[in-house]
Amino acid sequence: MEVIDENHTDENEGPGCPACLNCGAALTDRFCAHCGQSINTKRIAIRSMAKDVLDHWFDLEQPMIRTVINLTWRPGWVASQYAEGKRRSFTNPLKFTLVTIALSFVVFDLVGFNVAAALSTNEQEVSDAPDSAKMIVQAVNRAVEFSSQYETIFTFLSLPLFAFALRVLFWGQQRNFAEYFVLSTYAAGLTNLVQLVLGLPLVMAFGPPWFRMIGLCTTIFFVIAACQFCTGNIFFRFLRVCIATVFFYIGTAVLMILFGLLML
Repeated sequence: MEVIDENHTDENEGPGCPACLNCGAALTDRFCAHCGQSINTKRIAIRSMAKDVLDHWFDLEQPMIRTVINLTWRPGWVASQYAEGKRRSFTNPLKFTLVTIALSFVVFDLVGFNVAAALSTNEQEVSDAPDSAKMIVQAVNRAVEFSSQYETIFTFLSLPLFAFALRVLFWGQQRNFAEYFVLSTYAAGLTNLVQLVLGLPLVMAFGPPWFRMIGLCTTIFFVIAACQFCTGNIFFRFLRVCIATVFFYIGTAVLMILFGLLML
């Protein structure tokens, strides 16, 4: 009969077990079970720091890269998976959108690209129009200038409109506002990257009209993402998504004009 020593301590447990340098928990594997930090914590060197950055951003197993790859061809599925509980597999949608916005700011600033100049209407083109039309054009131009400088504010002011419209139009699908907002933020984040990777080179090479073309592609992407995310008859699903998209853009335009009027 085997005798069990009650005072026996497993080699992976107890006082002799090394502790995580980040949280102090006992280490039993290559990564801390409590905080996830690797046990490989050698003295910091530039080479190791650069390797950590490359591993974080360009490793296909990392959530950010996995999120971008899947969003390019099935955005609605990504949003649905995240809403249903797969939170570790994909980057947080708010974080994803904020990162892409910040990246856009940095790149646009480095290359000297002026979003306002690309989107604004030439006020000389409406010189013969009534004063009310001139005032609206001026308001839109001021609003475009403002939104290009504070894009994060306008993004988070307008995205809830799309989520709200989808929530109302797809009321019977048992999804809440936050889940539709997940879809909106994921779609916005990827379109920011598309504008950065495709839109910026095209605009710099062929002129501002291409920026509006990228805007049209953005609209189509939002429609595709929402159609994948929602369920139901394909025709009525597409129709309701189009209505939500129109509401989204009208609401955004109204907000921009109101800001423009306040800035006159």
